[in-house]
Amino acid sequence: MDDAWTDFLIACLRCRRDPAALADARALAPATPDAWEMARRALYDEGIAALLHGAVAGRGFFPAAIEAELAAAYTTTAIRNTALLHELEAALAALGRANVPGLLLKGAALAETVYGDPGLRPMADCDLLVRPADLAAAQAALEAIGYRPAADEPHPGDTVRYESQVALRKPGPVPARIGLHWSLLDSPYYQARLPMAWFWAGAEPIRVGAMTALGLRPTANLLYLAAHLILHHRAAGLMWWYDIVELLYACSGRVDWDALLAQAQACDLVLPLARVLPELASRWAAPVPADVLARLATLRPSPAEARVHAWLTASRRPVVQRFWADLASLDGWSTRLRFAATNLFPAPAYMRRRYGVRWPVLLPFAYPYRWARGLAEWVTPGLKMPRNARDGGC
Repeated sequence: MDDAWTDFLIACLRCRRDPAALADARALAPATPDAWEMARRALYDEGIAALLHGAVAGRGFFPAAIEAELAAAYTTTAIRNTALLHELEAALAALGRANVPGLLLKGAALAETVYGDPGLRPMADCDLLVRPADLAAAQAALEAIGYRPAADEPHPGDTVRYESQVALRKPGPVPARIGLHWSLLDSPYYQARLPMAWFWAGAEPIRVGAMTALGLRPTANLLYLAAHLILHHRAAGLMWWYDIVELLYACSGRVDWDALLAQAQACDLVLPLARVLPELASRWAAPVPADVLARLATLRPSPAEARVHAWLTASRRPVVQRFWADLASLDGWSTRLRFAATNLFPAPAYMRRRYGVRWPVLLPFAYPYRWARGLAEWVTPGLKMPRNARDGGC
């Protein structure tokens, strides 16, 4: 998206917390109908129509037709999120019957407690964190109320060994999706190193309708959201940025900045914070203390963090590069060999489903086809490969 439209939309979003930002938004506003149309497309590309309704509705700033679209987006988001949160209540009840604590992440944790209005924050799914020891019980509890895995595994157990979550879906008038996490980041490097006990410590109660769940305390949530924005989304997506803005406004007085900086260094998450916090302060006018920024500027990432960060945030991440980055992040040659074999030689049943192999005689040829497609994406910029979240991208 063009930087001019990005600055304009950021100024509009800032109006929700900072009325003075309206002057910045007016100064950056499109000047012609064609320019307004480009801005309109940009805000829909970013998925922030409902958020903008909450920020600028009734100010007479947007053209009437766009104001009406924003209001409709807000209503649609509110209806959809209400349905999703109702399904989340049922999921939490199922986990409760199984004696499995669940900790809400991202939109499900922020919509009501931070935004204060479930119609503002769009949600594609609901993300729940459980402890690794509770994963089997949690998945069984959710499958008992109609959820099913959204993707196949190359081999049974590969998801638990190499991923950070399993995607579950439940059909219905509003299909429900749950990302059932046992770790917070999908890189094997961080799965092995994140101190999950620290993230669980001090978890706070969150109301979801008539149910109570747990959410990350503000310090842990800030570190997680910054890492998620940079390492999973490579700093793209105004909604992900704005989640952190809202968290800072709602909870900045409860952020333990000393613990945040210390844990970022201990977790090898210095670079995400170093990218996110200064930009939030300068471009978003978010409440980040100046002394924290000064101290953050003195932190240096470890060589291992710098190497993994470069892999995860590369402008191009073809399947071969993702495969190699994950492989190199694993500890021990036996683990690496098993990971390589899993991705290069999935089970025949998986290959038949994934590639539509109808005749057994063709099955052996599906494997070199799989490898060739991955290599073709690597050497041919622009070629897109569908990524199976459980498949390491192959």
